[in-house]
Amino acid sequence: MTKFKYSASNLSTLNQNGKHSFAMNHSMLLYGKNVLYSFIPKNACSTLRLSVAIENGCIEGIEQGNWIHANNQTFKATLGEAIKVDYSFIVLRCPFHRLASVFLDKFIAKEPDAWQYRSALSRKVELDELTFRDFVMSLKKSFIFNSNIHWRPQCDFLIYEDYTDYFALETFPQAITTLKQKIDFDVIDARELTNHGTHKYQTVNEQCYADMAAFDIALMKRNGKCPSHASLYDKELYSLVSELYKQDITLYRNKCEGNKLLKITDVVSSVLDIKTVTFEDIKSSFDIDFLRDEALRLEPTDLVLAFKLMSLAYQARPNGSLIKAKFEEYKQLLATTT
Repeated sequence: MTKFKYSASNLSTLNQNGKHSFAMNHSMLLYGKNVLYSFIPKNACSTLRLSVAIENGCIEGIEQGNWIHANNQTFKATLGEAIKVDYSFIVLRCPFHRLASVFLDKFIAKEPDAWQYRSALSRKVELDELTFRDFVMSLKKSFIFNSNIHWRPQCDFLIYEDYTDYFALETFPQAITTLKQKIDFDVIDARELTNHGTHKYQTVNEQCYADMAAFDIALMKRNGKCPSHASLYDKELYSLVSELYKQDITLYRNKCEGNKLLKITDVVSSVLDIKTVTFEDIKSSFDIDFLRDEALRLEPTDLVLAFKLMSLAYQARPNGSLIKAKFEEYKQLLATTT
């Protein structure tokens, strides 16, 4: 049975329920297939909006692709339509990659979203001087965090409690194949239309670019180079994004098989040594997350070490539900094998 995610979030009439209405406004129907797609900006949404427009017979191809920008609401589902669909899908993205992509696309190119961001901050920032650190730090202000659909949490875009399929942008070719096999839907690449992404550039990782001004990154891009997503982060920023987008990270981890979440080891080399770490080495929530994730990674191959790391994480964060559950699971498994 179809269950809506936010319909019961308050007791107002449904058309006055802001969370439900927001999610519904980011739905698209493929009418001939009775399929609903929920689009999330920065998650291949231009490609899929273009493909939906072609599928629904409104345009013929990418040559008319600019039509999609004025027609985000054209294929919006009604409540009755959303209840009756035969198939639903959504594309999720690693929150760390999504945020980096926003900065490298929207802010470096000074697109309208960047100017709106500046206005929201009473024009107290200069876009040429803005750094990725400045941008991420500003997200601690709730009015900035929720001000733009390109960095608003992905959870807000979900209509349903469960979709037929969840896809990860990081493994998007699998989504293309699955959509063709299950619903005979052709996905048309729109990146030439938007000129977004780093696929045209040589990505560089030789330093941390968290504090490089947007203007200097723009110069790099003009010369055919672009910082990798990982190189925009350091330990501080990784920890902050982990906290701000905690729900999105959990959603991605739970729904995307073989997920490609950016790991702290992709960002910095100065991390805890899992072979020698002690409780006294744990200094931050980041360290606890690292121990938890390393334990999960080691679970299939080295349960003894995984238990040691999860035990330390449990000692430091005894109320963490996943950590507590895994600690008890590992403890029981080891007890039955010795």
